[in-house]
Amino acid sequence: AGEGTNTPLDLDEFDNTYKHLLLWDEDKQQLVGAYRLGIGEEIYAKHGVDGFYANTLFRYNKNKAGSVLPHAIELGRSFVANDYQREALPLMLLIKGLMFSVVKYPNCRYLVGPVSISNWYPDFYKSMMVHYALELHNAPELADLVQATTPFTPNTFRCELDALLSKKSDT
Repeated sequence: AGEGTNTPLDLDEFDNTYKHLLLWDEDKQQLVGAYRLGIGEEIYAKHGVDGFYANTLFRYNKNKAGSVLPHAIELGRSFVANDYQREALPLMLLIKGLMFSVVKYPNCRYLVGPVSISNWYPDFYKSMMVHYALELHNAPELADLVQATTPFTPNTFRCELDALLSKKSDT
C-alpha cells in the first residue's frame, strides 16, 4: 500500500538477527501477515544500540538506551496481505501473537519501533496523528531516548489541534 520498498522481496541485514511472527492461512496455504520482532535483551547484549533497526532512522541517547532497549521488543516490518486487509481477524491475531511474545520474554517492559504514516495522507492529517500521539500518548520519562534524524514538520494550516481533538463540547 505504498509503503516499504515496493519490491517483491523486502529484506535487510536485520532480518538475520530478528525473530519473525508469521500469520499463516492453513486452508489457502499462504502468508496472511507478519511482524518482525527484535528481542532487545539479545540484540543489546550482542550489538549494543547499533543492533537495532530504529538506530538507522533515529539517534538514540546512548546513555539512556542501556536502561530501556534491553527491556524492549522492537517491532517493525509488519504487514497484512492485500486479500486479508478488509478483515479484522488477521490484525487481531497478529496483536495476539505480540502479546504471546511479551509473555515469552518476561524481561520485556517496552514495545518500541518506528511507525510509518503513509504519504498518501494529506499533511494536515499526518500533523493531527503526530500531535495526538505526542500530546496524549507520550512517555515524558522516555522523551529524550531518541531524536529523529529527519524531524517531522507539522502543517496544521493555522488550525488549533488541541481544540479540534478535544472531547469537550462547548455547545
